[in-house]
Amino acid sequence: RRLTPPRGMDPSFFSRRFYQGPGGGVIGRMGTYLKSLNPLSKEFVPSLTNILILTNVFFYLLQQIVPGFQHLGMRNSAAIAHGDWHRLFTPIFLHGGFLHILVNTFTLATQGPIIQRLFGNIRFLVIYLAAGWAGNVNGFLNDPRHANSLGASGALFGLLGAMLVYANREKASPIIPSFISQSSIW
Repeated sequence: RRLTPPRGMDPSFFSRRFYQGPGGGVIGRMGTYLKSLNPLSKEFVPSLTNILILTNVFFYLLQQIVPGFQHLGMRNSAAIAHGDWHRLFTPIFLHGGFLHILVNTFTLATQGPIIQRLFGNIRFLVIYLAAGWAGNVNGFLNDPRHANSLGASGALFGLLGAMLVYANREKASPIIPSFISQSSIW
């Protein structure tokens, strides 16, 4: 069964690979997408989304191999207060466990190509990094417990927020139901 873009959405907005794959359905599309991540595959597509996914997976594997690696880069408010400013940036590429990286990777794999196509490579990367950095700054300034944290969730929420802003501005959105986009809160 071939999936089609939502009603009223320009079909060229989405890549063919995102909607079609061997066997169709979610599994077929994700299988095709996973092949595009493998540098040894003939379907490899070196997009910025793929590079971010491979970077996150690389650092996750490094965390599993090197004991204590994640402690060198996680957001630690006390360390930041003493001058370890890199800790506002490095947590974007670290993850707390398998489920954490799985959910973040799935979100980036499914939403990243759409957002990257909307904004282009440079803006996509700037939004990703700036949102991740802003999330860590917010955690540093507003966490009274000074808890440690890590993960790309802030960067991903920034990308999804940018997509919502774009969709609202364009008044045509597959992600905002019509009753919300016509309400007074937007």
